[in-house]
Formats: sequence, C-alpha cells, structure tokens
Amino acid sequence: MSRMRDSLACAHCLSLYSSAVMTTANPCPKRVLVLDDDAAMAQTAALILNRLGYEAQSETNPAKSIRRILDSEFDLLLTDYRMPGLNGFQVAHLLRTMGSMIPIILHTGGGGTFDSDDLRLVGILGVIKKPLSMNEFNLAFTRILHSHQN
Repeated sequence: MSRMRDSLACAHCLSLYSSAVMTTANPCPKRVLVLDDDAAMAQTAALILNRLGYEAQSETNPAKSIRRILDSEFDLLLTDYRMPGLNGFQVAHLLRTMGSMIPIILHTGGGGTFDSDDLRLVGILGVIKKPLSMNEFNLAFTRILHSHQN
C-alpha cells in the first residue's frame, strides 16, 4: 500500500483543486494512461485530463497498455470496464500479477454497481461513470485520488 501512496506522491497538491474546472497546469502532473476500446471515448477522457493539467495519453489495446505500464511510462491508469478480450478488472488483475502497483481508476458507462471489496482486491481505487461533463469528471477523479491518499 505504501508503494501505491508513493506513486500518488502529491497529497498536498489535491488541496489546490477547487470545485471549478482547472484549466492551468497541474502543480503535480501525473502521467495517465486512458484505456478504452472506444477510441473516441479514450481520446475524449485523455483530452479532459490534459486540460485538467495531467499528461494523459489514450490507448485502445489492453495488451499494449499493460506493456506501456510495465515499462513505467505512466503513474495512473484510467481503464474502461467493458472491453472485448480483457475487461478492466482483468487488466487490473494482470497488472498486479505482473508486479505493477500503478493506481487504477475504473471508467464505465454501465449502470451497474461494483462491490468495494472486489475493487480493492484488484487494486482499483474507485469508479467514474461516463459520460460526465469536464467539471463532474474533475470532481470524481480528484475525489477518488484524495480519498486514497489519506
């Protein structure tokens, strides 16, 4: 758990977020990989994160995203839940099996709910429902990161 906290090393920076959308550079940039089989959705989420001050890139292929994460290109993974081949839980499980402690946030359009114990078992910090406005996305993203740094 301490490795997870270390990878989100700027707890004091979260207090700099306001309820308004940030449009200036994040004082604690995080390299975020957005994994979604829908290229437009992945690019949109990456664009929102970039506007919020993160360094985000999108990926549509779970296997490629796992390789990029294992190569330490990113500090955080935002993954879709429903994808052909591997779903978000399976991606998280594979990353943990391979030794990666990258923080993971699940992004889903499904109306279902997730058991918090199931999320914790595979190292998922929380769930963001899609689609969201930029402000709603910012609030959900920072709330999840803040709640797991304390």
